Amino acid sequence: MFCAPTETLVQRTNDANKVGQHASEPFHVSNWVRQGGVLSPYLSAVYLDDLSNELNNIKAGCYIGEVLLNPLMFADDICVICPSVRWLQRILDVCQAYAESHGIIFNCNKTVCITFKAKSARSTATPVLKLGGQYVNSVDQYKYLGILLDTELSDDKDIQRQLRASKVGMLH
Repeated sequence: MFCAPTETLVQRTNDANKVGQHASEPFHVSNWVRQGGVLSPYLSAVYLDDLSNELNNIKAGCYIGEVLLNPLMFADDICVICPSVRWLQRILDVCQAYAESHGIIFNCNKTVCITFKAKSARSTATPVLKLGGQYVNSVDQYKYLGILLDTELSDDKDIQRQLRASKVGMLH
């Protein structure tokens, strides 16, 4: 059970979007925590723990030996990994059912699918997936928690990106 100050952090916040020097009108945010808040990752983990358990219970995802590697979560960033399109859709359906029962809306504009190709594959079919009735976009590369992932499972692009960023930092 949350104490009153924590409940205030989770339920009674106003926020605004800022682009450059321009800010939107404040709007009410319910059932979530402020981005960048020191407690946000911990409160998000508590709020999404049941979703993690539900996803683990369906036993879908990638295994390393006997260990299920699904889902990967940090704060409100959720990464699901699955070797089968059918099971990946099942995972998305569980996420949507959880969202509906807990007052969460997944942002389908920020939800993407990246298909990792086997080294022996010449091409990979783009899966058709839905989350909450909306199609999930497929991408060739995606930055997750600061790491650039691509369909080839190569870290070359990410290393080059990091080198460019460090060179710029050294110049300033």
